[in-house]
Amino acid sequence: MRWIGVFGVLCFAAVPAFGHAVLYTFHLDPNYSLSYIDVYIHGEGSAQMSLGGTFEATIYQSDGHIGPSDTFVLGPGCSIGNTEPGEIEILGGWLTATVAVGDLQLLAFDPNYPPGGIHIEEGGTFSHTSGAHVSAYAKVVVTGLFTTTVTTTVTSELVHVEGTISTSVYESDTILLNLNMVVNSIPIHLPTTTSILMDLEVHLEGTAHMTPDPALGGLVALGLGGAGTWLRRRRV
Repeated sequence: MRWIGVFGVLCFAAVPAFGHAVLYTFHLDPNYSLSYIDVYIHGEGSAQMSLGGTFEATIYQSDGHIGPSDTFVLGPGCSIGNTEPGEIEILGGWLTATVAVGDLQLLAFDPNYPPGGIHIEEGGTFSHTSGAHVSAYAKVVVTGLFTTTVTTTVTSELVHVEGTISTSVYESDTILLNLNMVVNSIPIHLPTTTSILMDLEVHLEGTAHMTPDPALGGLVALGLGGAGTWLRRRRV
């Protein structure tokens, strides 16, 4: 009976650890058809390009699976780039802005935003007005009246994030994270006094394999160890 008591205490001590953070790496669709970026130049035109790469998200999952009331934060890791070129005419067609493959990138998410994480609602939906703080890089080749290459790296203000994530998933299941956000007003300074502003509307669909809550694994180990000791004690 004494071992039963010890086993119960150990299990009780492990329970509050449920809901620990689990870091996932999400891989974008390998066919480059579900993840893309829409590039808008203020007052001019737009172009759409497919995206490839990976990004990270830390999910604070409970009871060994992901469900409503759990939270997550994006980052820190992010390595996403355009997998096809894009071209936009500007200044009435006198200039053409071209982005080559790999020259439009999302570099990193700041995992401190939003404080407390993004809350997962029923059905796996989520929406947060200040859900991400993202760094982006752009290299644009401008041709026409003159030729120049412009590069810029910016860290956006807090951006609105919305989408869906798979819920009620368990170990070895596939988690699907659909993420939408807009990075506004990236400045592109031309060699004249002219500057253009570029918006990035990002659509990401990534998958990762569910891993168990580390606290759950600890509880299972404690339970098996305690039960084994108790059974051996009974046989003596």
